[in-house]
Amino acid sequence: IPDVHDYDNDGDGVPDTIDLNPNAYQVVTDNEFFQLDLVDAQTETDIVVDLQIRPRNEQHLWWTNSILDWPDADNLGQHQRMTPNTLGNGDGDIQLLPMLEITIPYSSTNPAGGLPVSGTPTITATTPITTWLDTATTDQYAMSVRLGPNGERLVTLPLIPITDPTGGGPVGWQARIPYRLQASATGWGNAHEMRVTWFVNGQQDSCIPPANTAADYCSDSANWTSTTTLLQTYPETFRITGLTVSEHQGATALLAGQTPGSGSANYENELWHLADVMQKTWLEGQTVSGVRFPLRDVDTTLSAWGISNVPTSESDNLMDEVALFNAVDLTAVTNFINTNLYPSAPADGTTTTVLIAGEESYRTVYLGTLEQVDIGGVPTIITRTLFADSVMTVDFTGKEMTTNGMLRWQPYAYSNAGWQPTDLGAHVDQLGVQLNQVFTDSVLESYQLITAGATDTAEERAGAIMLAQNYYLAMAAGVNAPLQNPEPEEIGAAYPLPTETAAAIVYALANKVQNAFALLNLNGQTFPTVESGMETQGTAAWDALASSVATVVKGYGQLAAGSNSSALSQALTELSYLPRISIEQGTYEYLTDASLIFANEQTRAQLGGNGSSTIASVIATTYPLATGAVAAYGHIWYAKLSRAAQMRSIIMITPAGRDTLTRIPALENLMISLRDDMIEIQNEIDNLRKPAASPNNIKESPEIRVNALKKRQAGRLAINYYLHDWYIARSMAAEAFGFHPSNGVLPVALYDKYTQYQEGLDTLEEYMDR
Repeated sequence: IPDVHDYDNDGDGVPDTIDLNPNAYQVVTDNEFFQLDLVDAQTETDIVVDLQIRPRNEQHLWWTNSILDWPDADNLGQHQRMTPNTLGNGDGDIQLLPMLEITIPYSSTNPAGGLPVSGTPTITATTPITTWLDTATTDQYAMSVRLGPNGERLVTLPLIPITDPTGGGPVGWQARIPYRLQASATGWGNAHEMRVTWFVNGQQDSCIPPANTAADYCSDSANWTSTTTLLQTYPETFRITGLTVSEHQGATALLAGQTPGSGSANYENELWHLADVMQKTWLEGQTVSGVRFPLRDVDTTLSAWGISNVPTSESDNLMDEVALFNAVDLTAVTNFINTNLYPSAPADGTTTTVLIAGEESYRTVYLGTLEQVDIGGVPTIITRTLFADSVMTVDFTGKEMTTNGMLRWQPYAYSNAGWQPTDLGAHVDQLGVQLNQVFTDSVLESYQLITAGATDTAEERAGAIMLAQNYYLAMAAGVNAPLQNPEPEEIGAAYPLPTETAAAIVYALANKVQNAFALLNLNGQTFPTVESGMETQGTAAWDALASSVATVVKGYGQLAAGSNSSALSQALTELSYLPRISIEQGTYEYLTDASLIFANEQTRAQLGGNGSSTIASVIATTYPLATGAVAAYGHIWYAKLSRAAQMRSIIMITPAGRDTLTRIPALENLMISLRDDMIEIQNEIDNLRKPAASPNNIKESPEIRVNALKKRQAGRLAINYYLHDWYIARSMAAEAFGFHPSNGVLPVALYDKYTQYQEGLDTLEEYMDR
């Protein structure tokens, strides 16, 4: 059971933060070996097995790659040392290396044993390994393969130490094993046996006297030669602390930049538009004709989005995440800039922004997991990993593919005949200077960022610049997100290039803040203060922020100027929970919400005295805080979507769930009816609470609002429903309405009406619980 207060949830000795499987481990046969078997693995896909293990004697972890010293001047026995040659850091001539040994029996159904193959050779039990092994792949993992006496493939690869992130001490070993089933393979074949072995490598000296030399020729150490050789092997006992097996279905990388001198003279407006549209389409997992919109189709869709000055470079069919990262590293970006943006060397100090996107698809199985899948229309529970009779079976049956996306951009500067990433804070501050030329009064007014006819617009302009700068920062931090949207939408709307992209993006950011304050006002929230005068000002500020985008931008402008004394700026500073509102309302957008997180952190840092009014002065503080928050909220958002999809799946396999689903239309009608009943009851209660002199003057009670009642009542009813305390549930619900049945003044007809309403709620709760 996951425990947030336990740093090692499964007690396997590997901290959760670096444990491949924080909630599971596996003891192996005799603590010495296990066999790996894959079920329903696909052919012609790159398969990677990530294995974490820990020796039964944890002290052995400290032996990893250690250097020992054999006595000098030893020319007797099997191991002789006469030369001064050393290994490693020069402290000795013997090294202890933990290795993973894999024995792959020959199988006619899988002749290569799943090892990567170069070309399409015919492989038998005795075919030399060198004629078919894809060493370009195996060499990346320091893997060696040799042929055994019975046709088995004998594989060795090093175990890499895993260190505790807090103390730095070793806590385990890890290995990555590459596989790739040939197209002709009809199965995994016999299971692959895996053991941990210590290799003792050392300097071995020898002296072979030439013919007709003196008898004491070998007495001189200068006549001895050294070779590094395997001296001995020893078995190690261990257990599995982590295991994941991933089928990589390919990856795609995309680089994009705006042609110099095109579009806006002050910023890369078309590149900003591309980032904005990619967030709304590709990053949201939207579909075209029911099929997810892939990254490889972005370059062919640019014209439909009004983009004509953004060259792109696409790398498709990449093997895995390693190849993906290589396709977007500094070398690849430099080549892209030199080829597509600046074929001739620009002046020193020239800057450009490159958008970097990546997409990777895979199927992954984790140790100790169960999963419900649909097989032939039948919901089926699959045990993904099962250890029995020394065999660890990893089952891919019905496993769906996962696709992750990465979207960010990076500013680069040219200097000394080369391109390098430039200082982000200084670049964004300079961007603010340039955007000051963009946000003219006419632009601000056309995007409702100022009120019509406004003359003093300095604060609104400063607010627009601040929000645009934080959008750039959010894009620089980037997003890593799953692209499988459980509820995808069709890309139906066009995304034309706005007249002013930065203004359109700022409007979207400010509009999100406006909607948040409108929602808070609707729910009857109050400004958090204990002073009545301040409360009046605060409430007015919330009302103003809820009423217009221009007011929101004005408030951010006051914050940008370093003022937190106004009610507007105070309210915006406290809006740290906006991402939670977005997640709860189902409106979370990765880059939009990330931009507002960055803006919130910037204002807090500047108003807290951690810097001047420049972003460069506070970015060392704000960037790690904001990026951490963005990552956390992104995971929470996707987890919410995943849980919804999983809940639907679970409901479908339970009789009560299917029965409830068939009643959804009736339940919706019941909810509508209950809402109407509640409003009617509320009106009668309000009427009863009015002074006797005006019995017919019916108006909404200012301290009791319908939406607030719904929220309070639903929460209290839900809690007490599960406590099975019906009397308290009814009493608390009545109190939420502002009356008590025991006060002796409640009309009988109203009490009966409320009782019927409560029975309707009980029915609804019963079906919701089922």
